[in-house]
Amino acid sequence: MNCAKVQPDGRRPYLSSRTCRSNGFGELDLFDIIAIMIPIVLAVCLVIAVRILSEASVRKRMAETQSDPESIRLLLAAAERTRSRTLFAWAIGATLVGLALLIFGLFDIRAIDPLAFGLVAFAAGVALILALTVGRRL
Repeated sequence: MNCAKVQPDGRRPYLSSRTCRSNGFGELDLFDIIAIMIPIVLAVCLVIAVRILSEASVRKRMAETQSDPESIRLLLAAAERTRSRTLFAWAIGATLVGLALLIFGLFDIRAIDPLAFGLVAFAAGVALILALTVGRRL
């Protein structure tokens, strides 16, 4: 459905993309909420899968060594350091991408603008560089 007739400038800031009408709650209807939730749930599932695989690799290494408790303690400590560095990298990435999205809202940048893609890619790149730099110091 084309909502260009509803808004003079062709934009749909507070209308449902499906019905071209306001839903009474401002701007989101159920389909818009579901469209927002799908990538969030996918990201959470991805993080859980990575966590499960990393735990399995640590357990496999512990089972392969079958040595004294000291070496098992060292393996667990190394896995904990790796986990904390990974968590730190994710935190920096999420913060900088969130900052990029905040800039979208402040300067009214639409998602289809090339500037939006560049800004998110730049924020993700800076996050990776920061995580690498700080991770080497830890």
